Amino acid sequence: MRLRPLVLVDAGEDAADVLGDIRAMAIDLSRPTPGECAETSANLASGEALTMSLAQAAKVLGIGASTAYRLCARGEFPVPVLRIGGTVKVSRKRLLDYIDGRPASRP
Repeated sequence: MRLRPLVLVDAGEDAADVLGDIRAMAIDLSRPTPGECAETSANLASGEALTMSLAQAAKVLGIGASTAYRLCARGEFPVPVLRIGGTVKVSRKRLLDYIDGRPASRP
């Protein structure tokens, strides 16, 4: 099954602007560093989930779930989201990095 990105377009938006926005959201799929692999392995071994729901992420940020879903729909949620079927997930590590003011890590 091939997943397609959700793109919301205003009637007045220029197609070139939308395409530019899509390119800006592209995810770097390069290989993780050994440190990132070790960190992920430790999380998996401890049984801690690597992702959380958008509603859980909203609670961590101190905003309402409806605000989080609205930001997500506009592509303005502060960290990239993972769309899996009809579910929207957020990387726990990326959210915590954002809160701590650290530069964005690779997905």
